[in-house]
Amino acid sequence: MFSEKYKDLYLSTTQEQLKSIADVLLLLERNPKNPEYLQTLFISLHSMKGSAATMGYKDTIVYLHQIESLVQAMINGTLLIDKNTLDLIFRSLDTLHANLQYISQHSQELDFKQAIADLEKILKSPVKIKKSDKLSAQHDQTALVAPYESTEMIVPAKDLDKIQNLLDDLLVNIMSIKGVAIKSAQSQILSKVVTADTLANNLRRELERMRILPLEQVFSNLPYLVRSIARDEHKNVELLIEHNDISLDKSILDELLEIIVQLIKNSVVHGIKSSQKNGQINLHASLESDELVVTVSDNGRGIDWSKVLALAVNKKVISVEASRKLKLVDIPSLLFHPGMSSKKNMDIHGGRGVGLSVVKDRIKKLNGQVEIASTLNKGTKFTLHLPLPLSIFRSIAWQVGDWSLAVPMAYVDRVVKLPEIKDFSNDKYFVYNKKRIKLLNLHTILPLEIKAPAKYILFLNIQKNIFALPIASSIKESELVMKKNPSVMRLLPKFKGLAISSSGRVNLILDINNLL
Repeated sequence: MFSEKYKDLYLSTTQEQLKSIADVLLLLERNPKNPEYLQTLFISLHSMKGSAATMGYKDTIVYLHQIESLVQAMINGTLLIDKNTLDLIFRSLDTLHANLQYISQHSQELDFKQAIADLEKILKSPVKIKKSDKLSAQHDQTALVAPYESTEMIVPAKDLDKIQNLLDDLLVNIMSIKGVAIKSAQSQILSKVVTADTLANNLRRELERMRILPLEQVFSNLPYLVRSIARDEHKNVELLIEHNDISLDKSILDELLEIIVQLIKNSVVHGIKSSQKNGQINLHASLESDELVVTVSDNGRGIDWSKVLALAVNKKVISVEASRKLKLVDIPSLLFHPGMSSKKNMDIHGGRGVGLSVVKDRIKKLNGQVEIASTLNKGTKFTLHLPLPLSIFRSIAWQVGDWSLAVPMAYVDRVVKLPEIKDFSNDKYFVYNKKRIKLLNLHTILPLEIKAPAKYILFLNIQKNIFALPIASSIKESELVMKKNPSVMRLLPKFKGLAISSSGRVNLILDINNLL
């Protein structure tokens, strides 16, 4: 058997092959008479068998050979290509996924004896089909001996994180040296520093490019997921995906995928009706300004908001008196309350409320927002707004005692210098141009002694509303480099993370969406 160091390569390669096979099976299910799909399926299985042989996974080889034989029987016309047969292959994929997970955790294969026996039983009693139903093309065996070519290399994400941290340190040092060179007024040194700065930034862009993945690749398993859940629920559901060729950092995509999977599960299980023949879920992603907008919508039964409100009262999420005063636009927020999540909620029309508190928490972790729109008997639409991640960014920074705070410029509407210093500690609003603007007093939000009179007012655009933030010290615009958050930052929920200035000072970045 090959060395353990090749295991990760085998796992990642086989995972991609399983994705491709699932895509082909979905196509084959819609058009079972297309010979190209079966040929592609056979070749992919044969390639997987070769990879398993390279690693010495003998049981996996035998299992893949049995699946190959099943596909070959379909190609030869001795096995009917129907729902039962395709379900069997889909279940085989589940087994292969489980095998990969087992290998990853235990460095050995699953026991395939029962799975192999199930396939042998089918192969020993094939169902012959009419000559007219046979595939029109023969399987091309020569395709199996095509030379293996690869222009890709697997790099663990943790290794990219290490390089990113080293590069961040390099950029901070270059920014610091640039400041010294400017003060010294030595043009030759400054020229060299500017060149180094350009090279480092080019390197940063290349590293960021290496870290991003296309949404198309991340979403590729979702049709298979929808098919599997719909089959268990005895429903007919189609997933339509529009990703607009968007690519994002893998760390963001991992979190995003978990959110989308939960919303899709809710749509299939609770949104689409069993009686629907045209159940449809639409997943759409687009970039708008500096944020990613993702919508998950279905054409199912929709949500009965009166039942949601009644359930919230029953679950004591809200009092009877408060429910009478609640506006219709505020009812959707009840679905994200943890108290609404239980198996007893399954009878709500649209079925929402199951697991949505988890969705809200993950979206909040990404500093995003979620909106719900639903019409009874017409469907439901979830819209996610997620800010794009920062690496190097402009900010407004200021000092509070020993703390250095900063706000990304993307949230800054304007900065106003007060004609005279003023204490806003007991005020709720700031009047500007005859408009009352709600104040955000940091001494009520953060565990800091900051009741000093304000010199400036920082106007922040938070969730499409303007708020006023009093600043007691001098402020400056600064370029910062975002650093990976240490675990201690979990104890400071009002901060988004740490960033380093050109002078090497550590700045705490306020989590703007979490200040309200």
